[in-house]
Amino acid sequence: MRGKQGFTVLELVIAMAVAGIVIAAIYQVFHGQQRAFLAQNQVVEMQQNLRAALYLLTRELRSAGFDPAGTANAGIVTQFPGPNPPFTIDYARDTSIVAFTLDDDGDGAIDANDNEQVAYRLNGTTLERFSVAANAWLPVATNVDALDFVFLDENGNQTTDPAAFRAVEIALLARTSRSDPTYTTTTVYTNRYGRSLCRDCPGDHFRRRLYLTTVQLRNLGL
Repeated sequence: MRGKQGFTVLELVIAMAVAGIVIAAIYQVFHGQQRAFLAQNQVVEMQQNLRAALYLLTRELRSAGFDPAGTANAGIVTQFPGPNPPFTIDYARDTSIVAFTLDDDGDGAIDANDNEQVAYRLNGTTLERFSVAANAWLPVATNVDALDFVFLDENGNQTTDPAAFRAVEIALLARTSRSDPTYTTTTVYTNRYGRSLCRDCPGDHFRRRLYLTTVQLRNLGL
């Protein structure tokens, strides 16, 4: 028994210190991977949300002014007849809302339904579509920081006259549902003409994606 000695207190302390360092390192690696995984999931969710909203918006905008009979006077409107009471849009000032009509069933008139009277707007951080049937704005996508419309005439110049609208450039800026304290936003987001989309974004901790697209209003000016 004299030749079988246990660990000394110093050896135990050293062993515990080394084990503690190894466990701390493993935890840091695990925590970092978990944080990256959660952040990536939020980014994927944000992108899917953004793409779905943009797809719906652009698809319906391409139909603006559809009027096969030529008697419905369909197109981009400043007086939207759908809600009660109706609302007025000033496209020189209201850059985050659009309203339009189309003769979806081809009967030569604009009917009071969700297929023929369409409007989109940004309300806070929610992209909304107006439902004529419900007489209310309904959410399409959440966590949207900016929705920006720039209308162009047939020569590609900016215009605020609905009669001259031939295309629209859309900027849609979305963010993740939760902030990440380890990430700081440094990007200054603007549309293609330099107009600021989110003045308060730089310095916060949200990941964002900006989508820019141009929609040809193919039914207008025919």
